[in-house]
Amino acid sequence: MRDQDHGTRKGMMDKEVRLTLEMAELPEWLRLLPLGRVELVDGRPPFEVDSASLEEIVGAFGERGTDLVVDYEHQSLKGVQAPAAGWIKGLEARPDGLWARVEWTSQAQEYLSRREYRYFSPVLRLDPESRRPRELLNVA
Repeated sequence: MRDQDHGTRKGMMDKEVRLTLEMAELPEWLRLLPLGRVELVDGRPPFEVDSASLEEIVGAFGERGTDLVVDYEHQSLKGVQAPAAGWIKGLEARPDGLWARVEWTSQAQEYLSRREYRYFSPVLRLDPESRRPRELLNVA
């Protein structure tokens, strides 16, 4: 469902997380969410990530049966052309949070190696009552 005013989907949450690129190669695995309380940078209420929510996110990804897109600047939420920066090929619930295995496009590799993009922002479906994340929808 789309929110007419903001061009985003209701019930989703995103969190900007710093992606550190101090290495020669781009990481294959990224930690998208930590365990515990997640404070948002835009003033929206925080949410809690626990091991049960991580397992639910990983399960939903498995049931989906397709890769999830990593796009640029949340373009896939805006209804405009949204080229992929990469594809999430796998998710793992680890003791320190949710990790994603990303296959980067060549264009994204260039952007990231030149540090033209430095942050990523997961888009989540949160339970409206508990505010626990239930599904990863994409990443920008």
